[in-house]
Amino acid sequence: MFNSKTAAVESELNLISCAKKHISNEIMKRNTLIIFIFPLSI
Repeated sequence: MFNSKTAAVESELNLISCAKKHISNEIMKRNTLIIFIFPLSI
């Protein structure tokens, strides 16, 4: 019981960390786009 519970928690933490990486990658892409486009719009 205890082992399966910790395994579930670990997999959940892995999912969360993967999601955070994905979100930060998306934010980085958007930021680079903004950095490139913003000077052009001025």
